[in-house]
Amino acid sequence: MTLRAVLLLFISVGWWRLPAATLPQRRSVVLGVSLATGLVVALALVSGPVLDLLDVDSETFRIATGLVVIVAGAVRMFGVGARVEEYSGKMSWLAPFAYPVLVGPETVVVSLSIGADHGLILAVPVALAAAAAALLVARSSLRSSAAGLVVRAAGVALLVLGVAMVFDGLRDI
Repeated sequence: MTLRAVLLLFISVGWWRLPAATLPQRRSVVLGVSLATGLVVALALVSGPVLDLLDVDSETFRIATGLVVIVAGAVRMFGVGARVEEYSGKMSWLAPFAYPVLVGPETVVVSLSIGADHGLILAVPVALAAAAAALLVARSSLRSSAAGLVVRAAGVALLVLGVAMVFDGLRDI
C-alpha cells in the first residue's frame, strides 16, 4: 500500500500538466509550485483533525478518495484539461499554476488521505519530489502531442490507483 500511496500522491499533483515556461514566467511557476507543495504538506498535517471534525474514519475516506481519483483519472484519460498552453499576468502563479494545474480535487483528497494513513513522513518527501518534477517539466519544452500522451498515461495511472484505493478501503472496513 505504501508504494501505491507514493505513486498516487506523486501523480495527483499535476506537475505533468505544466507547459514549458519562458524565463520571465519561471517566477510564476516557482511560486505556484511552492504554494502547491505547501498546501499538500499542510493538508497532510491537518488530515487527522479534519477527518475527526467530519466524523469520518480513514478507511471510509480512503474509499471516497479512490472514487474522486477514478473520476479525475477518467477525465485525464480522455484528454480533458490536458495542459495549460499559455499563461500571463501577475496572478498566474495562483491560476492556472497552483489551481487547477498542480492542485485539483484529487490532490486535496489524496493529501488528506495519505496524511491520515501515513502522516508527514510520507507526504513531505513525495510533495518535494513532485515539486522538483514540476520545475523540471516547466524548464523543458515537451511537444504538445507528447504532452497529451503523458496526460493520458497519467490518467490511466490515476484510474488504476483509484480503483486500488477503493478496494483497500473496502478491505480495511
